[in-house]
Amino acid sequence: MGHTDRLDDELAKASFYVLSSRFEGLPMVMIEAMSHALPVVSFGCPTGPADVLTHGVDGLLVPPEDPDALADSMAKLMADDKLRADMGVAAVLTASSYGPDAVHPRWEALFTDLHGQRHPGGAAAKGQLA
Repeated sequence: MGHTDRLDDELAKASFYVLSSRFEGLPMVMIEAMSHALPVVSFGCPTGPADVLTHGVDGLLVPPEDPDALADSMAKLMADDKLRADMGVAAVLTASSYGPDAVHPRWEALFTDLHGQRHPGGAAAKGQLA
């Protein structure tokens, strides 16, 4: 397929997303695909995909480094329009929990709490930012 600068356009053409990584941290590209209502098929590598998606709800996790299981799960999604659609709806909900509206308040609360621990009795401890 080659390189593209228009990932959103390419994701809009897809029916599901496959993440075949052996290792992942926080799989941001997977979350981005999920935000486009794409269910995911992924290896259940040691960290990452299994921390984000729920097998059978918003995607399918297969044993690490098992390409036959990956192919079987891809075939399952290709053959079942309703399953893809249902998982796609769930994928959008999962992805939304990683969006700015969900994450920013958590970061702000964390920084406020850390500032209050560092400066007890200061403005942060009284609910005000310093």
